[in-house]
Amino acid sequence: MCEIMRMDSKITIKMENLQDEIRDADQARHHKKGRLGFSIYHFSSYKNQRTFSCESSIEKDYALRLEYDRNVTGYMCQPETFNFIILGKKTTYTPDFLVHYADNSSRYVDTKPDVWTDDEEMVDRLHEIKINLNNIGKKLIVVPESKIRQEPLLTNIQMLYQGMHLCSDEAFTVLKNTILQLGNNCTVKDLRAIADGPSELAIRKALFLGNPKHISQEIINEHTIVELPSEYF
Repeated sequence: MCEIMRMDSKITIKMENLQDEIRDADQARHHKKGRLGFSIYHFSSYKNQRTFSCESSIEKDYALRLEYDRNVTGYMCQPETFNFIILGKKTTYTPDFLVHYADNSSRYVDTKPDVWTDDEEMVDRLHEIKINLNNIGKKLIVVPESKIRQEPLLTNIQMLYQGMHLCSDEAFTVLKNTILQLGNNCTVKDLRAIADGPSELAIRKALFLGNPKHISQEIINEHTIVELPSEYF
């Protein structure tokens, strides 16, 4: 585990506790177990300021990727259920996500394990579902597990996202002011060397929101540059 990720052991992050009163209130599917018998994963979205129920760890990891994607303005898990005639049978279909983008476009997303293409019936079913959705002006894409779980990107953003909800506005303001003083090319090491400087949580938040280009190429360390886009100042 890289040094920037160390945390005070007294801090316990219970992401599922954020806004329990609105947890999956408007999701189309409500299950105590996933469709394949797996556990439900509760994911607290910083971008949407609410908690979603994800039916697999792949869905949860994709939600995290959506949090990190600056082109995504918002999203919904299990947004709505459609009724189609697929391969001659009445079929209900609920996509995993509805994703909204900065260019005002939206699309439905289905996340799948990499082996899903081995299931000919599933491939045919999704092909027909895509056609039916396209006929009503909606777009569906299928995102495989291997694309969602690209490393080291996923490991980096998993570590950075922990504590996003715990970083106060005041702590983040201290971080922003420090970056303004040091310049937008300061490193994690530079920030940590400052007495009474930015908190670890604020540094994590800045790295996550700043979306550094090299985050997909190497594990974050003390030499990682911390920078924030102009909209955060």
